[in-house]
Amino acid sequence: MIGAFFVPVFAILIVDHYIIKRGVYTRDILRDEGGIYAYVRGVNWSAVIVWIVGALASYLLTYVWPSPLGATIPSFVISFLLYLALSWPTRSRFAEVGDQGSDIDATASGS
Repeated sequence: MIGAFFVPVFAILIVDHYIIKRGVYTRDILRDEGGIYAYVRGVNWSAVIVWIVGALASYLLTYVWPSPLGATIPSFVISFLLYLALSWPTRSRFAEVGDQGSDIDATASGS
């Protein structure tokens, strides 16, 4: 049952870090309010909804309609694709941050 909660989280983290934000975070992530990472009062509701849907899919594929494939892979794929679809429109906003982020990283390392 614990996998039902963690597998969707892993899918969300992979999509968010590697595809949406392209592995770049700026200091803006440390702000309490406002900024590019604020979402709605600090909660990324898309991620929360996808997490619930993924956990529900995992539960259903384990206990209600047992899948011969198991529940982990389908739950991961459902969460991955759903979060990607919901977050894709914000990708361009983070692409601009990624271009500036490389400048910030170079400055911080003293190059």
